[in-house]
Amino acid sequence: MRKADSIRSLPIYIVFFLVCFSTIGQVYPRIRIGFEDALGYHRPLLLTFIPGTTSNVDFGFDGALSSIENTDSYWLIENGEYAIQAIEEPINSTELPLGVSIETARDIFFMINALENMSQSFEILLKDTDQATLHDLKQGNFQVSLAAGTYLNRFSLVVFPSSILGVEDQYTPEHVKVAWNKDSKLLHIEQGATRSIDNATIFDAQGRKVVSKKIDEKISLIHLSISQGIYFLHLDSGDHLFRKRIVIY
Repeated sequence: MRKADSIRSLPIYIVFFLVCFSTIGQVYPRIRIGFEDALGYHRPLLLTFIPGTTSNVDFGFDGALSSIENTDSYWLIENGEYAIQAIEEPINSTELPLGVSIETARDIFFMINALENMSQSFEILLKDTDQATLHDLKQGNFQVSLAAGTYLNRFSLVVFPSSILGVEDQYTPEHVKVAWNKDSKLLHIEQGATRSIDNATIFDAQGRKVVSKKIDEKISLIHLSISQGIYFLHLDSGDHLFRKRIVIY
């Protein structure tokens, strides 16, 4: 029997006891995520940072679900469904897949229920691949309307230290619009009537410069031949530096 199979045979309350017992006397950071549907169903999900654990199944630390509700959400680990996931504390951007099952078409929500024992500030984002968006859960709940079905490749939680680029994120001003076209591989930057952006620079999740381009038009197109993932767009107006997360997919 594989390790993933053996842990999945245990009821969730036993796994929760094992997690508590194996970490007794230890205080580890915990991010408690909530999933809800429009009818009020709520699924709590736990992400905790424990040294020595991985993004794969870790017996005694990850908690598998013994059953899935008709409308539900869960961590996806080695093709299994989990309510508890333990990983090493991220030092770079870490993406953790989430599955969603929907019985009938309805709105669903993701939220932060609680942050516990956090020694530093983390960015906690809900990634929606279909919409190419990153929603900051610390700023509010994520909401989307879904048709009935099972979604295993659409949603994920992205976590990384707020200090990854040395500064907190600042969003672009309202008069600047940024959009990614996956077919043409072009990043579209459009300024309003009052043009203020002089330069655009893109960094990867490790803070390495990927592209830098002078902006001298109201509408600028930047061709990007880079791998899928999360990047940070810096827009420099001379007096201010605006930062925006972008998803390349």
